[in-house]
Amino acid sequence: MRIDKVILKAVLSTLLAILVLCGVMVTALVFLYPSTLMEISYNVGMDSASAWFADRAYNQSDNIYYIGYATEVAIGAKDPEPEAIEKYGEKFIADEQFPKYCAEMDESSAEEGLTGSYAQYIYGQVYAAKYRLGKKTEAVEAAFAVNRDGFPRNNAVVAILFAAMDDGHGGDIETMGLLLEGMQELKTQATDFPAEDLDYLNALINLTAERMDELS
Repeated sequence: MRIDKVILKAVLSTLLAILVLCGVMVTALVFLYPSTLMEISYNVGMDSASAWFADRAYNQSDNIYYIGYATEVAIGAKDPEPEAIEKYGEKFIADEQFPKYCAEMDESSAEEGLTGSYAQYIYGQVYAAKYRLGKKTEAVEAAFAVNRDGFPRNNAVVAILFAAMDDGHGGDIETMGLLLEGMQELKTQATDFPAEDLDYLNALINLTAERMDELS
């Protein structure tokens, strides 16, 4: 009986030591190698954890790749959380390397035969997240602020417009009104816009007006 107790005590001590060691190793990874854990977490479907580790890697290294990774993971998550998209996306946009990073992404996309502005995609996702968090006026103003010199397809204004049209109550006519007013004002100032941008802007103005008429 005494021998059994000694053996049991030894086994329990060993297990405890293993658990403590595992805890130390995980803690070390979290603080020292978050970039490794971000990939491991993503590969096993832990999107929120992956974005969190990527954000931590960014804070440690100041490498824009990591906050871009966190933003894209938050956007593409199985159940996207507007709070996470806004949090990581705003840090991504605020990085001084953001324009250069977006230009490189556009160049890479062009080589693969893809079109569209990466910057506008990020702006659209982040400001649409703001909209869903109830920061509607802020989202609209931010979207127009990054579309003063043109109105490319699938820009941030359009992202918010579609979010407003898809509102759970049948459509957010108030926000659509703000967007329509902003697009009409932009049209009066769009003297140097490319013809295709003007055509797209006019199409969105007409679409918004028609949708608002349906909801009135």
